[in-house]
Amino acid sequence: MMNLIRNSFEEISQRCAEIMFAQIVEKPESLLCLATGGSPLEAYRRFARLVLETGMDVSRAFFVKLDEWHGISMDSPATCETFLQRELFRPLGISQENILSFDSMAENPELECRRVSDVLDAMEPLDLTILGIGRNGHLGLNEPSEFLLPRPHVAELAEKTLGHAMLKETDKPVSHGMTLGIADLLLSRHIVMMVAGEGKEAAAVGMLAGPVTTSNPASFLQLTAKVTVLSAIGNGRE
Repeated sequence: MMNLIRNSFEEISQRCAEIMFAQIVEKPESLLCLATGGSPLEAYRRFARLVLETGMDVSRAFFVKLDEWHGISMDSPATCETFLQRELFRPLGISQENILSFDSMAENPELECRRVSDVLDAMEPLDLTILGIGRNGHLGLNEPSEFLLPRPHVAELAEKTLGHAMLKETDKPVSHGMTLGIADLLLSRHIVMMVAGEGKEAAAVGMLAGPVTTSNPASFLQLTAKVTVLSAIGNGRE
């Protein structure tokens, strides 16, 4: 069942930050999966401030990077790695041992996906997953297709995804990425979907009330038990 909350971008960002904070208060060893991009950016900044202001211990929490572009250096400003290190991991002093990341420069990306899958298999399901929705309805880099893959895999990027704002930070051509699969996400105990940005209205409507279809991967969230949708459509965020 989806719980839909509509509000300003600032207010949904605060709500997401509070959900993240409460999750770790309730379970200090929580396993959190994090998307990147403009939609969750302010939420992560507010969460980091909450942690630092309260002195909450996050050293037992474990963080999973939802996806990553392939073929650009991990320290490139375009990578999901750089985004999360800058906004969360470094400010909060998160140990690399408590982070599971796809290697953007993996020589064999299929093998890298198997590595991530093996690590996840040794853990309990994700406690909290923060997602954004793409203009084409993608979840992570699970792109619209004839079929969706359940586990971590290499994804060919859709044309709309190739226009993502993060990729404007690199001049290297990117055609593929690595991502958790749809089953990895649906097994999360709680999913928070941040809906913000122009051009996402149709995908969001399909997610909430349309048929469950691989042409809109976000619609698969209708199949899982606990989803909180925080929507600020039209506030100009990616």
